[in-house]
Amino acid sequence: MIPRKWIKLDFLLRVSACGFLCWWFAAVALGQSPNDMDSVHVPDSSEVISAAVMGLKECAEIKPNVCVALDELVSLGDVAVSPLAEAYRGTDTGGKAIIAQVLGFIRLPKSAEAIVELLGDETVPDLRNGLLSALGKTGQISAFPVLRDALNSGEVGEKIVAATALGVLGSPQAVPTLTAALEHFHPKVKQAAVSALGRLNAQEAAVTLMNMLGDPRTTWTVRKDIVRTLARLNVADAVPVILLDLGHAEAEVRREACAALGELSRQYAVFGLFDALKNAETADVAALALGKLRDERSVAPLSHAALNPDFSDFARSKAIWAMGHIGSSAATEALVRLFASSNDGLVSAAVDAVGRIGDEAAADGLIRLLEHKNADVRDMAVWALSTIARQDFGRDPAKWRQWALYGREIRDNGHITPINPSKPDVPVE
Repeated sequence: MIPRKWIKLDFLLRVSACGFLCWWFAAVALGQSPNDMDSVHVPDSSEVISAAVMGLKECAEIKPNVCVALDELVSLGDVAVSPLAEAYRGTDTGGKAIIAQVLGFIRLPKSAEAIVELLGDETVPDLRNGLLSALGKTGQISAFPVLRDALNSGEVGEKIVAATALGVLGSPQAVPTLTAALEHFHPKVKQAAVSALGRLNAQEAAVTLMNMLGDPRTTWTVRKDIVRTLARLNVADAVPVILLDLGHAEAEVRREACAALGELSRQYAVFGLFDALKNAETADVAALALGKLRDERSVAPLSHAALNPDFSDFARSKAIWAMGHIGSSAATEALVRLFASSNDGLVSAAVDAVGRIGDEAAADGLIRLLEHKNADVRDMAVWALSTIARQDFGRDPAKWRQWALYGREIRDNGHITPINPSKPDVPVE
């Protein structure tokens, strides 16, 4: 007779994406012998290999929580490693690439050992790179010597993958090796090493990276990655040399420099960013950086950018966001002018900004927007008015006008009287 737990197990696992493979693994994990199963079919090793490759190939992406077959294999842990390694040796190139990824997601010592063993036999460059990448994902310290050796003595493609994998591995032991790789002649090896150092939070590499940034021979592809990494490492001392890259010929370098200056929070950087804000290629990222720095001196150039019809709507929206984030009432006039824009997205962004600033000077413009053709704009206007007034009269323009008028009377007469828009002796405009 078939044990009850086998009936349940057979049902649950046969309907899963792993099919026979997970069913067979679970049987081994439970310590059951095929002889105990009577009429229940136990797949042989060839069926297991076939099911592994087929089940995984059905996944659009080999990613956790996306590929059910991957999730089930990972949940089996050590039990899955040997059959997967066997499957790797017996399948085609595409199947090997997929299985290598799965082994990487099984973050256990046994998985790392299996990958190292497979690397010893693998000669196809692309497959070796896949195994090296998977080795880094295991997170096992035993992977470090193999990845280090690949970075030191592998071919260029292998060096690039190994450097990236060392960053993913997360071991501080890799910092000296990665720093040495910055001297390699190939830009992509340098790029991979730079990014890995950032991922490892390698503060000790900051001086070397700044020196590379100051060297005019450093290619622009490497330069942009150095700028990004220095920002990630929060190296404030790098701001002066990053400011120089705002004048670089390549827009990608200038954009990275703008983004980095916004992250490094040094107020004197705003003057360099003002120039970047004038350029259509960098206006959006410069605006974001200025918003993060929150310097009121930025309001005037941001206002000009937000009102500039020659800029993209995307760049203008970032300038609007920045003004709202700075929170200065000096931006209110420009933002209210944007209420008349034919672009509803810009109008909504401007309404959001004045709501965050909280300036009552925007009230009349917001009240007019309560009758805007776009429902989202109307809703945003209600939110902004409610935020500014700390009261809520919904979409009723009459009550909001009454509030605005009474508020002016209080300000003009110097009274400190609670605002009551329903007060009968206050006329409605």
